[in-house]
Amino acid sequence: MKIISPSCCHAAGRLAARSSRVLAFGLAMAVGFGGWSTPAPAADVIKADNADALNATTSWILGVVPTAADVGVWDSTVTGANSVALGGDLS
Repeated sequence: MKIISPSCCHAAGRLAARSSRVLAFGLAMAVGFGGWSTPAPAADVIKADNADALNATTSWILGVVPTAADVGVWDSTVTGANSVALGGDLS
């Protein structure tokens, strides 16, 4: 039979409590500094000079349809009056 002194048990308990606090702090730091991704910045997406539906990649200069965060821009690229279909739902 092995006899464990009380001071040994208290030290083990303190070590376990400290380890738990360190683990909790580490998790909090990980979530606080890298747990959430930052949204992509909004971009100006330039309309191509055509009458293609706005949900088509061919309707935009770089072939990328604007997202909800982006701004669709009609500039001097569109050389005349321009009437286009949305090509999908507004949601």
